Amino acid sequence: MANKTMPTDRLPPHVRISHGAYYYVRRDPATKRVVWRPLGKSYPQMLRAVANLHEDPHVLMCDVLERYRREISSAQSCNTKRQRDWQLDNLIHSFGEMPPSSVTPQHVYRYLDERTQTAPVGANREVSLLCAVFTKAVRWGYIAANPARGIEKNKERPRRRYVTDAEYQVLLAHANGHVRRGIELAYLTGQRVGDLLRLQWREVHADGIHVLQAKTGTALVIEPSPALNDLLKRCRAGRVQGQTILADERGQPLSYWRLAGRFRRMVQTLVAQGLLTEHVTFHDLRRKAGSDTDENSKLLGHLDRRTLQRVYRVKPERAKPPR
Repeated sequence: MANKTMPTDRLPPHVRISHGAYYYVRRDPATKRVVWRPLGKSYPQMLRAVANLHEDPHVLMCDVLERYRREISSAQSCNTKRQRDWQLDNLIHSFGEMPPSSVTPQHVYRYLDERTQTAPVGANREVSLLCAVFTKAVRWGYIAANPARGIEKNKERPRRRYVTDAEYQVLLAHANGHVRRGIELAYLTGQRVGDLLRLQWREVHADGIHVLQAKTGTALVIEPSPALNDLLKRCRAGRVQGQTILADERGQPLSYWRLAGRFRRMVQTLVAQGLLTEHVTFHDLRRKAGSDTDENSKLLGHLDRRTLQRVYRVKPERAKPPR
C-alpha cells in the first residue's frame, strides 16, 4: 500500500497518492480534462511505471526540467541555485512544450545560435545545463540517448580586466559604508562574493580567517596582515555587530544585491563621470588579488595552477627596452 506519510518532495512530478495507490495526474490538452492514471500501490511499482512514461506524449520537457530543479539544483549552493533557476526558466520557455524524445541536436544548435546573439557565454552555460538535464533524463527513463551531448559551443576567452592600483583607490574614495568594506575584503582575501557574504566572526581566529569555499569545497586559512587586521577592526566598530563580517547598520547580513548591486551602480556612475575608463565588476577584485600576489600563492584556493595562470594572472608584465 502507498505510504501516505511520504514527503511530497520524494514523489516524481505530477504523482499523487489517493486511497492507498499512486496516480499520475495531468491535464489532457486534447480533452481539457484532468486525467488520473494509476501507477500501482507500491513505491517500486510507481517508479517503474513512471520510468515507462517517456513514451507518453503527456510527459514534456517542462516536467523533466522541473524535476531537475527540485531534485538536483535545489541541493546546490545558494548562488549556483539562483543562476540555475533563471537558466532553467530560459530552457523551459524554449523547450517546455516538447516531449523529451522529440528534442534533436538540431534543436539544441538552434537554441545555441539564437541565445548567442544576445549572450554567447550564457548560451554555453545553458546548453551545458541542458546536457546535464538530459543525462539525468536518460537515467530517469524518459529518453534513451542525450541529444545535447557533443554540441560544439561558442569559443570563450577569459576576462582579462586588471584593476590598477589607481582605479582601486578611485573605487575606495567613492564607496562608503559596507560597500567600501566589501571592496577591501574582496581584495585582501581574494574570495568570491558569495563566500565573502557568508564569512562569520566565529571563523576569525588568531591564525587568520578560516574559509570554506562553497563552489569548490576548498578550505583556506587567510593569514593576518596589517591591512586585513585594520579592516576587521573597522568592521567590528559598527553600532551593532552581527554574526557576519559584512553586515549593515543593524548587524544584519548583507544580500548579494545590496553589495554587488550597489557596487555596480557606483561603477556606472564613475564611468559616466570619466573617473573610470572601463567598467569594473566585483569579481575583478578577486582577479586583482590573484594578480598582485605571488604566483605560488594559494589565496584564491585554486588547486589547478593552470586556471590561476589563465584566468587570474592578468597584471601586465613590465619589460625594459634593449637600450
